[in-house]
Amino acid sequence: MRIRRKPWARPELAACPFHIDQPNEYLGRWNEAFPKKQPLHLELGCGKGIFTAEQAKRHPEYNLIAIDIKSDILGVAKRNIEELFGEQPVDNLRLFAYDIERILEVMNEKDQFDRIFINFCNPWPKKKHKKKRLTYTRQLEHYKTFLKADGEIWFKTDDDELFEESLDYFRECGFTFTYLTRDLHNSDFTDNVITEHERMFSEQGIPIKFLIAKLDPTVPLRVYVDVEALIANNDEDLEGSLGRIFRAQEQGERPLDLALAGKVLLPQERDALDQLIEERCGLTFSNADSNSLEQFPFYPVPLMYLLMHDDKGNYFGRNSDNGPIVCVNMASRCCKVADNIRDFLELILFHPQWKVLLNQAQRSGRFLDEVSEEEAELEPWQEQLSKELQLPYDPKAMLKLRACLLQSSGYIIYPNLDRAMKDNRFLKNE
Repeated sequence: MRIRRKPWARPELAACPFHIDQPNEYLGRWNEAFPKKQPLHLELGCGKGIFTAEQAKRHPEYNLIAIDIKSDILGVAKRNIEELFGEQPVDNLRLFAYDIERILEVMNEKDQFDRIFINFCNPWPKKKHKKKRLTYTRQLEHYKTFLKADGEIWFKTDDDELFEESLDYFRECGFTFTYLTRDLHNSDFTDNVITEHERMFSEQGIPIKFLIAKLDPTVPLRVYVDVEALIANNDEDLEGSLGRIFRAQEQGERPLDLALAGKVLLPQERDALDQLIEERCGLTFSNADSNSLEQFPFYPVPLMYLLMHDDKGNYFGRNSDNGPIVCVNMASRCCKVADNIRDFLELILFHPQWKVLLNQAQRSGRFLDEVSEEEAELEPWQEQLSKELQLPYDPKAMLKLRACLLQSSGYIIYPNLDRAMKDNRFLKNE
């Protein structure tokens, strides 16, 4: 939907008491945006706010957050909300403009929503654009971060293709349907708030498709943990994210599919992650401290070591002269930690060519082993390693080198094979 620019929209929103100008400031604490703490509902793509206003008015027992990408359309929504509420204060509704594809920048697992509304979103019919759909699998995975385990997604559309393909998206992401109709206005569903588009399409004789989706407790849960937050706030975030996840698993609520963890792991959490990675791709995951890389300031300790072996138990690099043991630096703050760890684990769990990338890490690792014994200075070491990886030597290139080791390949090399071999898990699998 295109809307003309409205010069009055931004000034009116700036003065509006229920508009949020800096939504990222409420990351992890959206209930604080309301005078009363109540269950949270979220509307994605609120448009002109007809549904938004009616939903908030009809259900004062919920706090509703409504998002759209443009301030111009939010200005129209603001006026429609004020018209419906009249002199009554708008206490249970907040608006803000944001790109929903980047929703995890403003909401996380601490913002537990009971319900998400997606009404008549752009169907993006072209194949190359389908990933932009608000119901696409990538987006649904994002919503699962802040949707309660028993929360719901309400989805309405007039578009047949979008609806049918969205059914597959929901199933792929572990949702089941508690209600589904391909003709909402001739169904037995009673709690419907008619939107502007809904009225228009219905008058044209187009059936309205509608579903309510909930997470299926029998489907493994893919979990994304904020690693950077774990490092910054160990106890609090461990309790709020990893701790909650594993307690739920122990209680049999939902099985764990993938946990992305960082510097701090409880023993039972590490064991579960160890087992998962080993089952998926024949990797053994172990933990140890090392001081051998302290001469390089962008390699802080502790490190999490990945002792890589194939399905026959043979370790990669073990039979080569001075072959390295591969590790990933889980504590590095020189790049975005959460993104690095996510990319790394997704790579080793799902990418069919990760062994090819390992060869690059091994090649640089053999050189690392040599220079570490000579206690080489940082500058010569960087220069030589940049040549090994065929990168130009300059400060910006070295940042690329760090990204190469941390992101593209996902591996940093542990320079001392003897020390790695002392690891109990390595000896046990030998």
